[in-house]
Parts: sequence; C-alpha cells; structure tokens
Amino acid sequence: MNLPNADRAYIVREKVIYLLTTQAKNDKSGYFKAFGFSRENWETLHAALLVQAEQGIVAKYTKEFDYEKYEVVGALPTPDGRNPTIKSVWYIDGGRDYPRFITANPHKSNENKNV
Repeated sequence: MNLPNADRAYIVREKVIYLLTTQAKNDKSGYFKAFGFSRENWETLHAALLVQAEQGIVAKYTKEFDYEKYEVVGALPTPDGRNPTIKSVWYIDGGRDYPRFITANPHKSNENKNV
C-alpha cells in the first residue's frame, strides 16, 4: 500500500529545519547531515522526503478517532547517493484528504550501520 494522495503531501518548513538542528534530546540532525543534508539547504531534505513519501510503502497504518497515521518505509534520496531506508510518519487529519508530515527516523535496518 502506498501513502494516499502522496503527490499532494505537505511538509512544514520548520519540521525539516528541526530535523537538521542539533537537539539535546532525540537528535536526528547528525544522521541526516551524514548523508549530505544541511540546514542551509533544507529544501533538499524537504524534496527528498516528498519523494520518499511517494515511493515508499506504508508499513503501518493506524486509524484513530480524528486522524489516520501512516508510517512509510522506503529509500530517502540523498545528496551523497547512499539513499538509506528511513521511516517517515504522516497524518491525514482535520477533514483533510492529503498527508501531513510529522517526523522521520532511520529505519531499523540502518540502526547498526555506520553512516
């Protein structure tokens, strides 16, 4: 199953910048930076996440009272060409019919690999 209406997926700029900003807790920036992404060129990661949403496969689907949650697993096109597998999380909520980006993480198959 693919993410519904992935061609209309929406990502808030601040979410992408957050992924590329060093945090004291749950820091993901090092992971994404290791593949050539940077905060200065956040648009590159933004575009890559949209590609991953369209080409990835829904690995987990949850329907709650007021939203649907999709966990999409697939390759993330990267500036350095290594294209790791990541899991991105998307919601369809608030009467919308398009997915809204929540977050992204390395997929478990990549956790023990050196980046």
